[in-house]
Amino acid sequence: MLKDLPDAKETGTLILELVMDTLRNRPDVSPSTDGRIVRR
Repeated sequence: MLKDLPDAKETGTLILELVMDTLRNRPDVSPSTDGRIVRR
């Protein structure tokens, strides 16, 4: 089980990056909204 943790973290990071890139590319999402999502 422990050996699966790095893969899970890596997958989660990739998903987060994908979501943030999608939000960043949307014209209706402001930098402040982007920042709140990052801090959450």
